[in-house]
Amino acid sequence: MSPVERNVFEPSPAVSRWLQINEGMAGILAIVGLAAELQFYEELAARIPDPALSARASLLKKTFPACYLAIVVLNLVYAVLEHPAQRGGAIMFVGCFAGIMAIPTFVLAIGYLLMVQRFGRVLDKQARFATDIWAVHAHNVS
Repeated sequence: MSPVERNVFEPSPAVSRWLQINEGMAGILAIVGLAAELQFYEELAARIPDPALSARASLLKKTFPACYLAIVVLNLVYAVLEHPAQRGGAIMFVGCFAGIMAIPTFVLAIGYLLMVQRFGRVLDKQARFATDIWAVHAHNVS
């Protein structure tokens, strides 16, 4: 491709590959943070106590980071196989598998959002209980 034909807004292949690899590394760090957050939610639900919410957090802790990790790893594989000589069946397989893995990841992301919403309701209820207990205690002290 001559310099005249090259799109000014398109990065060079080396820069594109470097960006994809850095994106993959950042994705792995995000997965570690997500797993830690889900571990916190699981422990918080056990302390409330809400066994159903704790079970949902436990399920998401095991499955959501795993599905997300599969997509990040496939993105890294794509970055390595991006050389034109290596394209073909392998890159097609990676793309199809990443597309398939995106479906459960999307479903689990919706489950995560619903779990966070449920946590909000449960914690509001716990705050009301605490306020009522403190009001009774303050009334008994005076």
